[in-house]
Amino acid sequence: MSGTQSEWDGGAYWDNISLDIVDGAGAAPLGVDIWQLYQDTFPSNDNAALVNNSAAFDTTTAYIKSGLNVAPPTGDTHRFMVPGDTTVVIAGGDSVRVDLVFRILPGPGNYVNPTLGRNSQLKAAPTAAAPIPAPASGSTNFWSNYMFSNGTNGSAGGHPTATSGPLAGQKIWSPNVWNSARCDTADVNVFQLHKRSIRFPARTDWWMTAYHEADIYVNGVSGALTHRGALTIARNVCFVADTATSVSVKEVICGDPAGLGPYTYPPAWTSAPGSGYNGVSTTREGNKIIPDGLLTPGSHVEYFFRRQDGTDPNVFLMPDTNAVTPQNLESSTDGHRWQEFSVLPDSWKKGKLPAPGSQQLGLRPGLHALRRRS
Repeated sequence: MSGTQSEWDGGAYWDNISLDIVDGAGAAPLGVDIWQLYQDTFPSNDNAALVNNSAAFDTTTAYIKSGLNVAPPTGDTHRFMVPGDTTVVIAGGDSVRVDLVFRILPGPGNYVNPTLGRNSQLKAAPTAAAPIPAPASGSTNFWSNYMFSNGTNGSAGGHPTATSGPLAGQKIWSPNVWNSARCDTADVNVFQLHKRSIRFPARTDWWMTAYHEADIYVNGVSGALTHRGALTIARNVCFVADTATSVSVKEVICGDPAGLGPYTYPPAWTSAPGSGYNGVSTTREGNKIIPDGLLTPGSHVEYFFRRQDGTDPNVFLMPDTNAVTPQNLESSTDGHRWQEFSVLPDSWKKGKLPAPGSQQLGLRPGLHALRRRS
């Protein structure tokens, strides 16, 4: 360095400098739009005979939907209301895994004998008296499936085994046990056709509350089903029947308009150049983790999302279950540890129904027993 002492005395000085080098755009590790979250829901049925019939009403079930209207934005005041089937979260990066972690308080209509609380086994189906099958690998019953294995990132030890009472020695569903399932990348149910800009996933950093292929298929490909794959059903994959440059909804074929039988498409359409059809007409991807037709009035669900990158021990949660604080990543200033929704109207207020963990009639803390712990 050169210069006189007086020149140095007149210079500028900095102290305690720090340099932050950010690798990437610095986006939030996990985020969700508030309207994407699950909503409280009412049971759905078209049976007028259920009016004023509380016993039958308690066995009706609900659709599990988000708060986003996915109907085309036509600008018409008579636009349809079509709530989203899945919650979509954003988590960009490399080797990202996103899980939905949830726990469920079943409604009275989900129990064989609701007056016994958790001393009663759950029903195989809300409208049937038969109890669930014994928990086993590959069970097609939701409750039995998660009682056998509550997921890689669920509560350690899973659901308990009753030590006394009529269910002694049997696995029982605990509303305090967290269950987990891996989320799939968000995509559309249609074969890819790049010529028409039909691609999936729509974005690699979008994830939806539907089962990931690794949770469905052995080795993550179509073929043999995994334990969790038994909860899914096959459905048609849509494809574009016409490769013209004009766009029309009539060009997207999802069913079997030719009446050729289940999952059979007209050969003239599937063989059209650029139709996108790959020879496999069905998929089990897109099946919702928390399904429609399962939860009865009085059911309550609490959930959060978990992100992990590869084998990195750092895990991100949304909402952050470690603190009660405004949850900015989910577009919320509420102070809570998890999100929740209920099936309403609920029967937990009825004094004759005990809480799942209580054998005392008239005590039904139910939903609020869980909420207070938040």
